[in-house]
Amino acid sequence: MFDGVGGNRRTEFWIWDLAVHKVIKKAPFEARPTLRFALSGDGKKIYLYGAGSSFEVFDGDTLQSRKLIFLNRDTTTNLVTLAAK
Repeated sequence: MFDGVGGNRRTEFWIWDLAVHKVIKKAPFEARPTLRFALSGDGKKIYLYGAGSSFEVFDGDTLQSRKLIFLNRDTTTNLVTLAAK
């Protein structure tokens, strides 16, 4: 969820209990002007990308940042691939 524009923009993760239609947890995070996000296959990680060359991994349970990766590549599309080491 985001609210406001420019320097006044506030961005939060919201966890919903769909059965009772209620927000049960919120957590603010650093807003990006061209935010994109995706979920891991098991839903345990949230991926933020799309602004510059950074790719950030958040824990889906705690909503806290776990890793910030600088890719030095374009992340402005919905396709992001990482080379295996």
